[in-house]
Amino acid sequence: MKTMLSLLIVCNAAMAQVQLMPRERLDAYLRLLPEVDDPQLRETLRSADTIWYDESVMPPAYQIFDTAAAVNNTSIAGVHDPAYDISGGVDALDKGNANREFPWLHPAGTHLCPEGTLLAVKFFRLPRVSGRLQPVGLYRLSSQRHLRWIFPVGTVFGEVLMISDPSGGWLPFELRTREREPDDWMTKVFRPLPTKYDTMLAAVSAGADADTVRAIGDAAGTLATLTSGAANDAFHRDFRMTHLPEMDPAVVRKLLRRPFADATGVPWSSDSDGPTSRQAFSVVPQNYLGAVTGDASRENCRSCHDSVGRKAEDFNFDREWYGRVRGSDGIFSWHPFSRESISKNGRGLPIKYRAEFLRAGLIKAWQPRQDDSRIYRLSKFEKDRT
Repeated sequence: MKTMLSLLIVCNAAMAQVQLMPRERLDAYLRLLPEVDDPQLRETLRSADTIWYDESVMPPAYQIFDTAAAVNNTSIAGVHDPAYDISGGVDALDKGNANREFPWLHPAGTHLCPEGTLLAVKFFRLPRVSGRLQPVGLYRLSSQRHLRWIFPVGTVFGEVLMISDPSGGWLPFELRTREREPDDWMTKVFRPLPTKYDTMLAAVSAGADADTVRAIGDAAGTLATLTSGAANDAFHRDFRMTHLPEMDPAVVRKLLRRPFADATGVPWSSDSDGPTSRQAFSVVPQNYLGAVTGDASRENCRSCHDSVGRKAEDFNFDREWYGRVRGSDGIFSWHPFSRESISKNGRGLPIKYRAEFLRAGLIKAWQPRQDDSRIYRLSKFEKDRT
């Protein structure tokens, strides 16, 4: 892996127009995108530099390099598929790594939504300086084999969350973004209905009956607690959420097709952090707990994203689980590894990088003494990480 990392020093490009998804599927997703009231986000969604992905083209992967080199005389050093229980059933929860449970398995607030009712499509866009693309920098600490990466300042990541329409297809209900700053990530969230009051007014315009509108207004926030349980202190938060009343599906479709507005820092109501629903098809999914992110401030998001790259044993030393939380530099879902590098049976494999990333100049070896420190700076997520 050291040789491959050194070869990446020469990788750079003035332009990188590459996509990971098949064109037909990507076009289908792009047609579903909502209108947004943010000019910068609109430009990013349309840019040829924006690369779209989901778990089918960038499968989840985590690294094991810190623990014993072998389990049952089998080398496990390498990159692994979280779905495989590398503990062989010894872990009390039959998972073997941290990436198969809350809060790391699903996008925030979606882990209780019924299977098949929610779709997450992600994207990222690397910045340009003087017209030249700034690639992701790969590096390792001198004492470790664990690979890390650093996103250049100005990198944008996003996630479009969609709900299944019972009449067919998908409808977006939330769009989340993170933009890399010198020391942190700026977070934003966009929704068609930022507040309860917006929901009431829009329901009237969408033809909802008076009883439904009144029920939306009367719905009160209820206290809830979300905790990571067996992962000890990985996540714990008290929040308030509002259960929305039943709504006619035709009304729901009209509400979800409204332009998305920036809802960052905007409280849902005076007594609630956000809506949820018991209805199978509503403006948010059934059992949705997005209210746990509160106003989607960077502080709220950091409470979970701060665990990126940490050892599983940091959260529960007594469990038989291995490796680290997937991702690096505050982002869970992205990694540079090729599909053939990801082990599905617990045996470590040689590390290879995605050919598309190499050809397009999307990754390079980070050289702290040579690279512009205004572009490549360790964030709060990576400083002092062991």
